[in-house]
Amino acid sequence: MEAERILGMLDFFLRRAPNATFGFLDSKIKARVNKTLTWLDEKTLPEQEDLIQFVIRRGALTCQASKNFNNLLYEEIGKRCAKANSKKERLERKRLEKDIKRAIAENAKTTNPLFVNIDEKQKRILRVILKNGNLIGQLLSHKWELDDGYWKVNEDEAEDIDISQEGVIADLILKDLEFI
Repeated sequence: MEAERILGMLDFFLRRAPNATFGFLDSKIKARVNKTLTWLDEKTLPEQEDLIQFVIRRGALTCQASKNFNNLLYEEIGKRCAKANSKKERLERKRLEKDIKRAIAENAKTTNPLFVNIDEKQKRILRVILKNGNLIGQLLSHKWELDDGYWKVNEDEAEDIDISQEGVIADLILKDLEFI
């Protein structure tokens, strides 16, 4: 019964002031339910002023703490969304690489539906990849997405990374690999 009464008040205040924050609505409902104004009217005028000044300071601190918490919360939600998107992209990429591997096993040509979205220059490179399986002597720009990396002090002893033929073709299709 009490919950219905509170929800009814919330609905009333939301309709009356649709742009009000939930913190404001929460405080109005609590004041109504706890009969705060009746209690405050029973105090003397100096006590009322002292209580109101204290509540204003405390409310500002609470409001600031709530804002800080919400900012941290939104930041964490953003990180988790970015992580989920990255995971989704990796799964799509793996699926694409499997399709490419299957197409290569079936001796696919550049007219395969997988390769429709790439331009003629990239199709020429695709023919080279399908024929030779390597890109030695080609000048290219490759987008990398690594979570972490380690370099030696002089920065010239980085690890070489071998990319599979399917990986290179997937990069070509996803526009992560461009030839200059």
